Amino acid sequence: GYTMVYGILSLINFAHGDLFMLGAFVVFAAATMAHLPFIPALLIAMGPDGRYAWTPDSVDYAACARGLSRHGAFSRSPRPPLAPETFRTPGYPALLAAFCTAQRCPRERLALWAQALIGALTAALLAASSLALFGDGRAAWVGALGLALDLGTVLHTGLLGTETLFTFCFSLGFLALAWAHLREPGRPARAALAGALFGAAALVRPVGVYYCVFGAAVLWLAWGARGRAAVAAFLAASLALPGAWAWRNQRAIGQFSLTTIQGLNIAYMRAAAVEMELSGADYAAAAVGIKRLMEAAHGGAFADESEESRFAGRWAARFILRHPVGYARVMLKDTVKMLGGHGLEILSWTVLHDAHDDPMSQRSVSGRLTGTRDLLRRHPGFWPPLIFYTAFLALAYGLAVIGFLSAWTRRQTGAALIAVSPIIYFIAVSAGALAYYRFRLPLMPA
Repeated sequence: GYTMVYGILSLINFAHGDLFMLGAFVVFAAATMAHLPFIPALLIAMGPDGRYAWTPDSVDYAACARGLSRHGAFSRSPRPPLAPETFRTPGYPALLAAFCTAQRCPRERLALWAQALIGALTAALLAASSLALFGDGRAAWVGALGLALDLGTVLHTGLLGTETLFTFCFSLGFLALAWAHLREPGRPARAALAGALFGAAALVRPVGVYYCVFGAAVLWLAWGARGRAAVAAFLAASLALPGAWAWRNQRAIGQFSLTTIQGLNIAYMRAAAVEMELSGADYAAAAVGIKRLMEAAHGGAFADESEESRFAGRWAARFILRHPVGYARVMLKDTVKMLGGHGLEILSWTVLHDAHDDPMSQRSVSGRLTGTRDLLRRHPGFWPPLIFYTAFLALAYGLAVIGFLSAWTRRQTGAALIAVSPIIYFIAVSAGALAYYRFRLPLMPA
């Protein structure tokens, strides 16, 4: 007993041996009630392995979590003086900070179990939103089951990334919006609550910040003139938290922005994708070319990342506008990759431990949809799950089209517009930024 509790589990008190017993009983139940072999039952009891949960973004999130946990400041600095963090937003690091100890921050396995619970709650939110909008209980629970079984969604609960928490927060805002449409269409209070929740989601992933404008237009179409005050309340509440954080960044570094990484993303994702399309180069060469062009236009090297970010956004926007055909081709390819991507490389890394698919290894992107072919050459056994998941996605998209048309013909036009709005929004804001299946995850509940 002492060896198990103190030596193996590294618990500081023998009274916490109930954790060991919990694992033992999970193994026992899985083996006797679910009739699983011993090794799979043991793996279920152990839970996800935190060693395979890290991505390059995870490193920044963990550093910010340590700043919150140990210093009470949102900073990546390991010790004072603490430089304010403006690249990342505080939503996901705050979740990780809840699982920090003096020895380890975060405790990956606890964080991943929390994400699994959050993912399950997201499926429940989907069922509740569907029921509120359309009143069809069977369709609501079929949709929730589909989200719970979606391979990309499930695999990302095992990575230290923003996707699971952001989808949950966004779905919570969507449920509030559905209830506002069902109970009190055109009333400001419920619309403001929905807007505040969408604003909170933007602090997890800034990609959601512009939904307030898109959502307000949809609400205007759904509610008409009677909803004028509610639309204004929705907009104001949506922008309150992001606006406060942008003001914090303004005071910290003199830049009013939700995140200062946005300009760099436009340059090194969108403009670089256009350069790849025009020149045929891979991502590494295109990114180097974009940086050289920016430095030439700037008149020399940048003093720091903040200065580069401020310049990069405006310069990249002009670069993209000069090549509209190339950008349109990039957006078309990205849409295909977003909607048809599979995420099996995560399975290759977390289950088979194939170092080629380690997210922490930096590999250049070709932009020619070659990743899947390379994965299947290395792991031919992935053909069946790939075929099954592609069929699953086709079925999900087909049911979404049928559902929209059915709601429209039943004159549930407002509900149909609200339901389809996240799909259109996330495709519009993500395509063109070297998007792949990860960018699809927030629209899957819709």
